[in-house]
Amino acid sequence: MTTTINRWGTDYGIRITKPILEQFPISDKQKLSVEIEGDRIIFTRSKEVKPHKSLAEYLKEYGWDGKTPELTKEDKEWLNMSAVGEEIEW
Repeated sequence: MTTTINRWGTDYGIRITKPILEQFPISDKQKLSVEIEGDRIIFTRSKEVKPHKSLAEYLKEYGWDGKTPELTKEDKEWLNMSAVGEEIEW
């Protein structure tokens, strides 16, 4: 199998075609280690692939229980305050 090197901005990129992916399956954003041995470039799959966290997972790490918090009396007063300067009222 062969592939072509193409210019990509100031870098160069190698297109990994479907026949190559059928023999060496990788996923989008997969990290690969690259080694140079003489006139060979060797790509190896990274052992650690971390999936992206959802917003809910990040919020849970910060103690959010998934419920909308109740507004305090102070919050309600602040939200209902009339403009005192050049603020635009909704």
